[in-house]
Amino acid sequence: MIKFFRKVRQRLLQENRFSKYMLYALGEIILVVIGILIALQINNWNENRKERIEESVLLTQLKSEFESNSKQLGEKMIIRNNMITASFKLLDYIDHPEKRQLDSVSSYLVQTFLVPTFDPIVNDIISSR
Repeated sequence: MIKFFRKVRQRLLQENRFSKYMLYALGEIILVVIGILIALQINNWNENRKERIEESVLLTQLKSEFESNSKQLGEKMIIRNNMITASFKLLDYIDHPEKRQLDSVSSYLVQTFLVPTFDPIVNDIISSR
C-alpha cells in the first residue's frame, strides 16, 4: 500500500501537477489524523474497561470489609450489653444484699472489666490511587 502511494506521489510531482499533489497530500494528512483518532478511541475504551474492572474489585473488597466490620460491631455490642446487664445486677446486689451470692458477684464483676474495642478493617483505597 505504501509503495502505491509513493508511486502516485512521484508521478504527480513529475507531471508538474502541483494542485493535484496538494490534494493528494491533504488526503494523506486526513488519513493519518483519522488513524490517530481511531487509535485514541481504542485506547480510551481500553482504559475505561480497565477502570471498570478495578472499580469492581474495589467494590468487592469494600463489601467484604463492610460485612466484617458489621459482624465485629455486632459482637462488640453484645459484649457491651452484657456489661450493662452485669452492672445493673451489681447495683441491684448493692440495693438488695439478701440476693447477693459470692459466685454471681464475681462473675458479674469480671464482665464489667471487659474492654471491647472496635477495630474496623480499613482499606487503603486513597493510597492506591
